[in-house]
Amino acid sequence: MNCSGCGAPLELNDEKCPYCGKITPYGERMFEERKEQEKKKEPENLPKMKYASIVAIAILYVITFGFYSPYWCVSRANSLNGLYSETKFPTWAAWLYLVISVAVFLLPGDYEAFGLNEETGANVLSVLMLVLMVIAIWMSLCARRILQQHASRFIGVDAAANSVAPSIIMIVICGPVYVQYHVNRLIKMKLLAPKI
Repeated sequence: MNCSGCGAPLELNDEKCPYCGKITPYGERMFEERKEQEKKKEPENLPKMKYASIVAIAILYVITFGFYSPYWCVSRANSLNGLYSETKFPTWAAWLYLVISVAVFLLPGDYEAFGLNEETGANVLSVLMLVLMVIAIWMSLCARRILQQHASRFIGVDAAANSVAPSIIMIVICGPVYVQYHVNRLIKMKLLAPKI
């Protein structure tokens, strides 16, 4: 048997081509069988995550001037840590993200109350904004990794990496909104149970 992608010779039980990585018909059949076995094993014991409207989250994100992002991280931390994943969501960092967000909201215009002059206060605010941006991206990447590892248990590592929050650019731009979209997709695929 030869690979339909590159034409290389394949062994009878090769699940993918060792040269180009294309999945073989045997690999597709094995993937389907594993998926069915996993579904039979744990359908009623699926971890739960909250389903949320993406439009509502986007509106909340705008209305709250970005405060919804740290709230999302704090409120989803336990659920993310309950998924089938070796990676754990850093709950302490989610709380730090929330605290720094509050500090950034309170600091502008009230520098003297914190014992800072105008220039120092503006510099501190710039540093805090940069720290917030880094934490937001890191939190979203952690959530993405957890969702991918969870999904790989059911649909395979390659399929999970290519279908669960695959875009780093969208992670950077949209953060939790993009991650929640993929949580919703996993719920629809019955790889997560909705939390009520």
